[in-house]
Amino acid sequence: MARSPNGRLLAGYVTPGIEPGAAVTVGVPLDWAAAAQARQQDAGQLKDDAEQRARDLGVPLAFVREIGDDARALTGVASAMHADLVVVGRSAKMRHRRAGSLGRRLVGRKDAPVVVVVP
Repeated sequence: MARSPNGRLLAGYVTPGIEPGAAVTVGVPLDWAAAAQARQQDAGQLKDDAEQRARDLGVPLAFVREIGDDARALTGVASAMHADLVVVGRSAKMRHRRAGSLGRRLVGRKDAPVVVVVP
């Protein structure tokens, strides 16, 4: 789809507003600045990797980083960009079997067509 005329690819990286596990870490102060810096570095590396892969494929790419709930952030960006399709990977986290994966939450919202890629 991204290779089609006027097609484009948008890569999104969403991080939680509150560091996972922060509420259960009792007595140990969380270094918020270091956590934010690490997330920024992760986003930079992901952006660089995505841009290189897109160049290799000859596909135009835009990269966005959002903070908040992943399903809400992705559907918001998809809506704002008038996305034709949202593609996410399958979650490898065990807790998602009980709480629900991102793919399942996106499909349940029915805001946009969703494909879950299972490697």
